[in-house]
Amino acid sequence: KYLKSNPKAWVMISVGLAGVLILAKVQLRRMKAKGYFGAFIERFELLPFPQPRPPARRPLSGLTFAINDSIDVQGHVTGYGSSDWKRTHVAAGKTARVVTKMLRGGATCAGKTLMDELGFGILGENTNYGTPTNPIKPSHIPGGSSSGSAVAVAAKLIDFALGSDTIGDIRVPASFCGILGFRPSHGVVSAIGVLPNSESLDTVGMQTWPLGHVLLRLSPLDPKRRRIIIADDVFQLSKVPVLKTVHIVRKITEKLSGYQTPKHMKFGQYIASKIPSLNIFYDDLTNQQSGISTLKALSSAMFLLQRYEFKRNHEEWIKSVKPKLGPHVSSRVWEAIYTVQENVESLYKVRMEMRAALQSLLKDDGILVIPTAADGPLELNSRGLPAESGVAIPLGQHEDSPISVSFIASHRADKFLLDTVLDMYSSLQEEVNIVSASSPLPDTDGEDRISNLPINVISDILSLMSTKDAVRTSVLSKDWEYKWASIHNIEIEYIEELSVDQSSEKTNFVNFVERIFFHTKNLKSFSLTYHGELEISQMTEWITDVLRRNVESLKMIYPHKGIVLPRSFLSCTSLRKLELVLPCTLKVHGSNSFPNLTTLYLGSVEILNECFDTDPLIFSFPVLETCELVTCNWMNVTCVEIYAPALTTLNSVTPFFREFDDFSIKIHGDKIAKFSSSGGLPEIFVLIGSQVIDAELLYDDNMDGFLIDQETALRI
Repeated sequence: KYLKSNPKAWVMISVGLAGVLILAKVQLRRMKAKGYFGAFIERFELLPFPQPRPPARRPLSGLTFAINDSIDVQGHVTGYGSSDWKRTHVAAGKTARVVTKMLRGGATCAGKTLMDELGFGILGENTNYGTPTNPIKPSHIPGGSSSGSAVAVAAKLIDFALGSDTIGDIRVPASFCGILGFRPSHGVVSAIGVLPNSESLDTVGMQTWPLGHVLLRLSPLDPKRRRIIIADDVFQLSKVPVLKTVHIVRKITEKLSGYQTPKHMKFGQYIASKIPSLNIFYDDLTNQQSGISTLKALSSAMFLLQRYEFKRNHEEWIKSVKPKLGPHVSSRVWEAIYTVQENVESLYKVRMEMRAALQSLLKDDGILVIPTAADGPLELNSRGLPAESGVAIPLGQHEDSPISVSFIASHRADKFLLDTVLDMYSSLQEEVNIVSASSPLPDTDGEDRISNLPINVISDILSLMSTKDAVRTSVLSKDWEYKWASIHNIEIEYIEELSVDQSSEKTNFVNFVERIFFHTKNLKSFSLTYHGELEISQMTEWITDVLRRNVESLKMIYPHKGIVLPRSFLSCTSLRKLELVLPCTLKVHGSNSFPNLTTLYLGSVEILNECFDTDPLIFSFPVLETCELVTCNWMNVTCVEIYAPALTTLNSVTPFFREFDDFSIKIHGDKIAKFSSSGGLPEIFVLIGSQVIDAELLYDDNMDGFLIDQETALRI
């Protein structure tokens, strides 16, 4: 009776039931989404286009695919990963051309997948729809922006997925989810019907294997000879182990026909020489010669270009709607909107110069190998290095996480790239499995007892080996891959042989030293003897790296001129023993102190006073015990005063060169017991306060003199 007589009660009940139904529908939708690893935003089915009679077998018949939420389908609203975007836009009037191409090829579209809001994230997280579950490692993010597509492929819910790749949006999530990701050359695949993020960088790509040829309508394998180039320095930015990569790639090129032995290069140094417009994008102008700084500057420039074009495309809508965005995406979006980008012309120049640089390096037969993603997704500043045409290829796991390398080809060399991947892929995966299954060398009873020893004991064992032999233990097993990195003392010697390919040998040597620098952490002693010729910048970089590590002992022997010692040389307080036999220049001025140096040997070193009005030059060696100066040159100075109260042994081998006739070296030290000098001695040494017990002088007619001054000067 109450219900019949009270219409308001019916309204309240109806509203309540409607609320329950809505909540149930939402919950069901969420449950369904989780059933698909949270990969899909919208599930629907687009069947392949009908064929004319008689029907023929189509290349994609029986395959299913999904598309990113940035790609149009007629009658569906393209949401761009944002509920606010979907709310403020209407359904698409046409289906994107790339989708139409897949349907004509015989594939069935299964729906739209989740992505970072507005395609501006790298994590794969989405405030509106949640984060898809990474099937390979559920506790880790899937990577973005094409997160749902990668998850759907990795979970085998579909055969392949389409999405947009701006600076890694296809390849990075492919890497995190252990699948392939293909970025075609810019402009090769039609972007009509795809929402723009940064049109100068956007390209429609694919996540799967091995359907790239279909996307481009290309014929299969072309038996062209191939060059493989490994960018060793780029691997320093990644957790992908370069030794493992080199081993696997080298094994494959040995097995397959038509491949040259892989070459190694410092990609950063190459880029620095080929992209002059990059100069204004370095964070630290003092480090422009660093290859790593160049790579970071290149990545930064491409991110700035993306941000500039994103603002141009979407500023009005974002300011008007103020969409709900996740914290990571929000900070990036609003930074783009409120930043007035300077040097816009230079951004486009960098883009074109980068394309030309890759074309010059790779031509039509080269493949550049780099890691797909940097060390950790949460630490990325951008989504990776820009590529013209690239494929991310899974390379097993490292430290229990999926890793991936990218094969990069020059612009519009897409068929050559896909042919190469198709040719190598099966062998690559076989070699990955072999490496992953490698076990430690067994003892007589089958047990690897050495690997179970404490790490300090293993370090002691390795320290008894030569550095080369210690590094070679990395091939024993996966457990031994980096045990050699625990050694503290590195000693390397190389002599060029005329009978071998010097270019190849030199490259291998440089790569060997670079690997040592990259993996050793607690370096105490470093010795390098190189009887040949290397790039001056290479030697300088190594010296700088050693000094930065605060080593206690440094020995460098190298016969060629041109090296200028870095300024950090004068501020390195950890050095206890220093031996330099190389025709280098040490720039000094005023007072210079080496507080912990006990042993000093300088051969063919030029000491240059940068500031003449600071004459005399003063050197303080409070604990120096032994000093040997061999054919050293003193420039822009008339007097050098050395304070060495602990010095006991002084040896001088001349001739010296000095610019001024009245040049002198005064050594203050009361413990000098042994002095020897040989060769011409045009300078005057003055020992002040010393009590020389053992003196040996071998001199010629050009000798001006030698003074020992205790209380009075005695000429010998």
